[in-house]
Amino acid sequence: MRLPHPAVLAGILTVVLGSVMAGQQQQQQPSSPGDVVLELRALRSDLRATLQTQLLAARLTRQEGRILTLSQQLTSVRQQMFESEMALLPYAGQLKQAQETNSEIFAPLRAAIEQVQKRIDALRTQESDLAQRLTSEEQRWTDFNERLAEIERVLSSQPVR
Repeated sequence: MRLPHPAVLAGILTVVLGSVMAGQQQQQQPSSPGDVVLELRALRSDLRATLQTQLLAARLTRQEGRILTLSQQLTSVRQQMFESEMALLPYAGQLKQAQETNSEIFAPLRAAIEQVQKRIDALRTQESDLAQRLTSEEQRWTDFNERLAEIERVLSSQPVR
């Protein structure tokens, strides 16, 4: 069996597709100007919902970046605090011994300990600030996520046109 010439196949395909599209256009055409207005309003509403959803999704993504950055900063501050506190441990015994013997290293040792303690205090303040900011940013993320979920619920409850 021989296949028809490609030009014949293209012609048949054009006729078939043309009739299918003409049938679809007839089915899709609204029956009155009022239907056209309703369809335009529905399309505008869908477009607004789509844009709002995209905007919220972008904000949610940006919020996740903020949360990640703050989490990393908080982890870094906590690590620095731990290291500073560990650095103080050997000094405690030396300070007590220097104090008991009235050693001349007592004053410089005490100054070094106070300097490390000031660093720890500053890190604690920074940790508290970062923890508060992280909590605030997580709440904003939750709010954006809830708004997206609400849009999803509304869109899923609407009938498909």
